[in-house]
Amino acid sequence: MTCWRHVKHVLKRLAVNWVVEQTLLSKLFAYLCMCGLLFLPHISQATGSGSTAWYATHQFQAADIKKLEAGRVVLQNQTLEGAPAEHVQAFIIVDAPVTHVFALIKDFPQLVAYAPYVENIEVLRQSEQQAVVNYALALPFGVTSRYRLQLSFEQHGLSRTMVWKSVPWAGLKAEETIVSSTGYWWLEPGQDDGQTLLTYQTITDPGHVPFGLGWIVDILSRSGVVDLLKSTKQRAEQSWEQR
Repeated sequence: MTCWRHVKHVLKRLAVNWVVEQTLLSKLFAYLCMCGLLFLPHISQATGSGSTAWYATHQFQAADIKKLEAGRVVLQNQTLEGAPAEHVQAFIIVDAPVTHVFALIKDFPQLVAYAPYVENIEVLRQSEQQAVVNYALALPFGVTSRYRLQLSFEQHGLSRTMVWKSVPWAGLKAEETIVSSTGYWWLEPGQDDGQTLLTYQTITDPGHVPFGLGWIVDILSRSGVVDLLKSTKQRAEQSWEQR
């Protein structure tokens, strides 16, 4: 069974057995980490031979390639049947090197300046390998959301990854936070050192969403991810040009 097929199998189990979502999400998180360790070196080798191999590795369709080359986001979204979790994967090409883009997304305090809806960032601790960060989002109509992420940073050949999972934040009420979030940033070099294929994947359970506030799910998953990748691309390219 391929890595991706196995992930989809876990996702199916998650949808059917949502009552044990925390255990399955932990297993999925661990498996995604393992997949990265096994699969990313292969990606690094493929990207070294040019953009054709780069696209083929991800099996992009012609329409996807057209979007990427136009600087747009390619979004893949899957709602887990019978469960509130949203599984989102998105891609964008950034005209800046992997090392520059990775340094940008690791600079958590700067997220407030360009990431949509981010109101405040508190870095509890950070090293070269990991970090624990508190996020505060200011959503429309005065809605706020807070959550804490544990993140790890890895290098795989010429590629970089930032993998995260949500961890408990004592003192928050259920309506103030999300139930769970796992995911990763994955940065691969393009045809040369001046370009990055940026991948963002997340599985988020926002928890109970009152009737009429379904847009919260969209912001925390679909449209929010698209806006985040667009703003990250813009910020990285501007800062790279101004270096």
